[in-house]
Amino acid sequence: MADYGTSIVIATDQMITTEITTADAVALKILGVHPNWAVMYAGSLDHVTPILTKVRTQLFDKDVTYDDIETALTKAYHERLRIEETNVVLGRFGLTIDEFLATGLNTFGEANFAHLLAEIGQISLGPEALYFLVAGYDTRGVPHIFSVSPPGRVENHDVLGFWAIGTGQYSALGSLFFHSYNKNFLPAVALYHVCEAKFMAEKAAGVGQTTSVLLLEPEGRAEELLKLKEIRDVWELEGKPRIPLSLNERMMALLKSERATRRTFLGFSSKQIEGEKAE
Repeated sequence: MADYGTSIVIATDQMITTEITTADAVALKILGVHPNWAVMYAGSLDHVTPILTKVRTQLFDKDVTYDDIETALTKAYHERLRIEETNVVLGRFGLTIDEFLATGLNTFGEANFAHLLAEIGQISLGPEALYFLVAGYDTRGVPHIFSVSPPGRVENHDVLGFWAIGTGQYSALGSLFFHSYNKNFLPAVALYHVCEAKFMAEKAAGVGQTTSVLLLEPEGRAEELLKLKEIRDVWELEGKPRIPLSLNERMMALLKSERATRRTFLGFSSKQIEGEKAE
C-alpha cells in the first residue's frame, strides 16, 4: 500500500520452476479476479487456474467486500485441496473424504485408518505447495492485503501494509523492513522500494530477473508499468548495497586495534592465549 492506502504497488517475477526445469519471462503472476482485486501466486502452478476461475465466477459483476474475496479464495483453495486429497489417497478405494471419515475406521481398522489419515495430511497443492497474495479495495474504497498459505491458512496484512510470498519472501521483506516501508510512502517512492525488494529477492532460488509491476487504485484503475529498466538502473548505480571502499584495510586496522587491547575470552586473557600459543 502507498499514499495512505490510495495506491497499491505490486511487483512479481515471471519465472516458472517445475520438477524438471526452470524458465524466466514465461508467466504473468499478477492476475485479476475482479476489477478491484489482484492476486499473485507462488509455488506449484497446477491448481492456480481452477482456483482463480472459481473465485472469478463467484465474484463476477458484484460489489466485493473484503470478507467476500477472503471467503471465496479460501473456500476455493480448500475445495481444491480436498479434491487432491481424494484423488491421491482415496481414489483407489472409490471413497470421498466425507465417506472415509464416516466409515473408514470400521472399513480399514484403526491402524490403516490412521495411516491413510496421515497420508491425507501430507497432501498439498503441488510439489512446492501453493501460496496466494491478494491486494485490492473493498466496496468503500478501503485497501486490503492478505495471504493464503498451505493448508489454507489466511493472514491479514492490513496493519503492516505490505507482504511477500515465494522463495524470495525473506529477502523482499528484509528490504522493506530495512527501509521502514509504510503505507504512507508517496506512490513514486513506494514504487522504487517495492521494485528494490523484488530486485533483492532475485538472489533466491526460483526468482527470475524479469519483472512485472502493477499500480492499482480504487474503482478498478490499474496501470502496468513498463519502464522498469530505468528503475533497475537507479538501483544498480545508487541503491544496491555495496561493499565500503578500502574495506580490507579498514577492517584490518580495526582488528589490529582490538588485539592490542587486553581482553578476556572464556576466562582467559588475550595475553594468556597468546602465551600458550607461543609455547
